[in-house]
Amino acid sequence: PSNRTSKNLPATSYYINMSTVKIITWNVRGLQSERLRRKKVLFLQKLDYDIMCLQELRLKTNEGTGELIKLWGPSHSVISIGEDSADGVGFFFKNTHVNIIKTRDIIPGWLLLVDCHYGGQKFRLINVYTAPKRTKKMQLLEKMRQLLECGFNTVLCEDFNIVTEENDRFASTTFKESREGKLLTQICKDASLRDLYIILNPQTTHYTRFDSASKTRIDRIYISSKISALRYNDFVTELSDHKVGRATILCGTDPELPK
Repeated sequence: PSNRTSKNLPATSYYINMSTVKIITWNVRGLQSERLRRKKVLFLQKLDYDIMCLQELRLKTNEGTGELIKLWGPSHSVISIGEDSADGVGFFFKNTHVNIIKTRDIIPGWLLLVDCHYGGQKFRLINVYTAPKRTKKMQLLEKMRQLLECGFNTVLCEDFNIVTEENDRFASTTFKESREGKLLTQICKDASLRDLYIILNPQTTHYTRFDSASKTRIDRIYISSKISALRYNDFVTELSDHKVGRATILCGTDPELPK
């Protein structure tokens, strides 16, 4: 492995029962249309992944989520929908070899938690999509803070609609660190969560969403300290103005999940 990767490997004791997991995170910009839902699901199913985290599903009814689950096939999926026109998050697993221990719909459509055994490892998976309004972002971040002290492998996939540093954006306006950006940084620091892209690319300016006026890095994957970041890449697709992010992580045995 490269020097960069080897620096991120856990201590020797964690080489027992190690496994790699491939994770995809993507803001799909809506699956409410039957035509687009089918087109995007077929596109996603061709990708190489173990766990997929999708944001902004825009599904408003149980019928809509049922149709998505049916289209996805026999593999496990966990979906949360809310009342906002642009919310909805979900986890989709490549196969049925996952033991879902607990799901918590913390804020419907915005904040979803799954505790599971997968690939011989124990995970807390958190999927986040936040509203543009600051008050809602702050409320969500405070709730999320309470979920991070669990003592085992934690993966946080999200579109926070938040930038935390000046080089997270390219725009005509002057950068000013927001209250929610400061809070997100502090929460991750307190929980020893690390920005996976930055681990592998500490000096690189990078963007994950594009529009006519700006570029931003608002789509991220955070990992807990006992997880190693091996690879990250992303790519543009005509199906969304957000890039599809793909990461490979290495995990070792962690303490038992709480009952």
